[in-house]
Amino acid sequence: ISKTPTPGALDTIIVPDQNLKLDIIKRFEFIHSRASMSVAVRDPRDGHVHVFVKGSFEKVKEHLDSTTVPGDYIYAANRMARQGGYVLAVGHRDLGDISVDEMEHWTRDDMENGSELVGFIVFKNMLKEDTPEAIRKLKNGSTRTIMITGDTALTGVFIGKQAGLMSEEATVYLGDVNKAGSITWVDVDREEEVDASEIEQVISGSVDYDVELAMTGKAFNLLIEQDQIRRYILFTRVFARMLPTDKLAAIQYFMERGITAMCGDGGNDTAALRAAHVGIALSDAEASIVSPFSSSDHSINSCVELLIQGRSALATSLAGYLYLILYGQTMTFLKIWSFYFSLSASNNIWIWIDAFINTLMSICVS
Repeated sequence: ISKTPTPGALDTIIVPDQNLKLDIIKRFEFIHSRASMSVAVRDPRDGHVHVFVKGSFEKVKEHLDSTTVPGDYIYAANRMARQGGYVLAVGHRDLGDISVDEMEHWTRDDMENGSELVGFIVFKNMLKEDTPEAIRKLKNGSTRTIMITGDTALTGVFIGKQAGLMSEEATVYLGDVNKAGSITWVDVDREEEVDASEIEQVISGSVDYDVELAMTGKAFNLLIEQDQIRRYILFTRVFARMLPTDKLAAIQYFMERGITAMCGDGGNDTAALRAAHVGIALSDAEASIVSPFSSSDHSINSCVELLIQGRSALATSLAGYLYLILYGQTMTFLKIWSFYFSLSASNNIWIWIDAFINTLMSICVS
């Protein structure tokens, strides 16, 4: 990036190999509500302005020229998401030789609509080696572990099974909002729609097989509007395509049911990290500013360590409280016994009390 951009350009990018300078004349930053970003670049060789848009494949598709979108667009993206890929779509639009002044008041839709599909960019979400073991320790500690992510639901389910949030053999029912505005549940593996009565059996605990629920942010918000989310919250393992406000709402619903900890590493996690009973930032960036705790090694094991330390501190506090009460009652009865019988304890008796009774009480309450 050039330190001295071309007049009228936001930035100038230098391509050394081709001795070429590309001027960025308009840019729309990433926002969570659209899950995309776009940029307009002028090519000095012909003066044409090219628009490039990238983001979640569902959102980008809304702005693409339908004639450039293949029929298996969603199927191909979902297939890669099922394998743990983070799928982004890229679109391109050639605006021709257009001046900066003409584009000055363009909206985001004016610039992005009508783009042609370029293709997908797929990132692989790789688990850290210690993540499954950390999740196992948390679950063994009677802690319910869930995932709240901005990624697609299929990617979340794949990573959730790899991490041990759910078993590999678990049946997963995914809830999303259909075109009619109601929630449809689909078996992720069989890709078949599930009857609503089956979901009712799941949330009532009357099923005899390993099943987990997952839902998208749209389904989550619709259940909130219908005042039904509390029935589903403790039976849902993966919350996908969640905006920062959705993550905050989910944490608040969990806080109604018990002590809730939240860990995250991005700026979109800050609201939930701040609201949770315990917020753990696995980052040195903005998330660490609002969190009561932050981790330098960015590992889920930090959650395990914090849980151990917290429970140990609680147990120590309770033991200390019990010791003080027990010691006070013991000494009170000793004084009452001495006054009643007009006796006075010798030095040997006090040594015996300090050496044996205090030690035994400490052992009993620890």
